[in-house]
Amino acid sequence: MSLFTGGRVGYSPANPRLRVLHAWGNRERGGFYRELTRRTGTPFKTVGDVPPAKAGSPLENYGWVLRDLPRLRPPQRSRGAPLL
Repeated sequence: MSLFTGGRVGYSPANPRLRVLHAWGNRERGGFYRELTRRTGTPFKTVGDVPPAKAGSPLENYGWVLRDLPRLRPPQRSRGAPLL
């Protein structure tokens, strides 16, 4: 992290919407994947759930669990009543 921040790492209490998340997360620590499973109702998987035949680098393992998440779409904005 200090490579990209020049050693300056911190959070501003004035911006409560900013959160830095661990990629996976776990029971004690929130993470991007943990948050997606919570919001989509998808069961949380760990590295141990990756089949041995599919196991690879940490990034490949992360990709394997992400593929089971439902496709997320941005909410549709209503543009008024449709014209008939």
